[in-house]
Amino acid sequence: VLSTTEELDTRSLKAAKRRFLQQNLESRQGCRNSKLISSCRRSISLDPILWLPMSKSERSRCIRRRL
Repeated sequence: VLSTTEELDTRSLKAAKRRFLQQNLESRQGCRNSKLISSCRRSISLDPILWLPMSKSERSRCIRRRL
């Protein structure tokens, strides 16, 4: 059990995570030869297709179809 001084503040943790994701996105978008789909995104968000229940092969087919 963590003491109150060691507990992570939820807001600061979310802010740090968002900063990290934004910096990561910007660095991937800055690469000219990137072949990742994630580098084409305008904002940091999870692809809704990842939340749908389906098998790996079905998900792969859906993602390839969207390209």
